Amino acid sequence: MITFQNNDTRLERIARHAFGAILDIGFAQYPNQYLMGDVTGLDLKSASPKPRNYRNFLVGDATKVLRKIKGKTYNTIIASEFIEHIDNHKKFFDDCYYLLKDNGLLILSTPTPYYYRTLFGNVLFQRGMIGNKEHVSVYIPRIMNAVADEAGFDLVTIEPATTFYVPFLTYQMIYVYRKRGKHANKSRT
Repeated sequence: MITFQNNDTRLERIARHAFGAILDIGFAQYPNQYLMGDVTGLDLKSASPKPRNYRNFLVGDATKVLRKIKGKTYNTIIASEFIEHIDNHKKFFDDCYYLLKDNGLLILSTPTPYYYRTLFGNVLFQRGMIGNKEHVSVYIPRIMNAVADEAGFDLVTIEPATTFYVPFLTYQMIYVYRKRGKHANKSRT
């Protein structure tokens, strides 16, 4: 299989944006060794072994426990290769908005819908199964950006999760969003 995919490069690129108190959602399979400071990992299961650069660990379903955490707790929330596994992305963005301090960052990485296997599958095998049965959605950038905007986030950048971007061959993209001030989003009270 031809692909430009490298978990180490993706994690390093994500860490370049992160600052302050960090919540890393879905970290257990690939803990981010490049994160520094006050890092909390949240996942369905405990990481084994526990990464030394993480100070705190939370075990639970992020779609259910995020609102149980005190609001405005984190400067950065990372959800690396996570959002494609959940079906209520609007609620997820709202929960992240609630947890982030003012001007905090939400950093996501997810497979690109323009990856050749995804494109071929959508065109040639419309009645078939997807390759990864744990993925419930694929995010087109303009739709993800619209959902983020509605939830109160501004797009900072979209970048490849690899050293360079090759359309059709790059598997993952990184999205960085900044939380807008409390009065910038009309849907908030």
